Amino acid sequence: MTHPYLSDLPEPELKREILDAKLQIEQVLGHAIEHFSCPGGRYDRRTLEMARRAGFRTVANSRFHTNCAETSRYELGRVAVLRDMPMEEFADTCHGRGLWKKQLQDRTRHSVRRLLGNRAYDRARGALLGETRR
Repeated sequence: MTHPYLSDLPEPELKREILDAKLQIEQVLGHAIEHFSCPGGRYDRRTLEMARRAGFRTVANSRFHTNCAETSRYELGRVAVLRDMPMEEFADTCHGRGLWKKQLQDRTRHSVRRLLGNRAYDRARGALLGETRR
């Protein structure tokens, strides 16, 4: 609906953002929506349970990892490909080279985000990047 960090929401708002949004989109499109992506990659156990109850078959987050047969379909990782990514880095990513570095960066960001909380993390990140948001 509005792309808030789902892990920050109370239950009624979480339902609105996942289940109610799914129903509205399905009504507009005329077919089922089976895959969900967590805004900002932020989620918790409640988010995954709400997605299951809503009928989503998969949930993607922003955790940096490759997926395999053993990966939970409700915790699919993603590998970010940004528009300014050099072709050599893109090729390395596609072939799985150097992923450990990106995984280490992701784990560090995730740890800092858990320590600070979403709002404080966003403010600190924005300050470091010279942004003004949220």
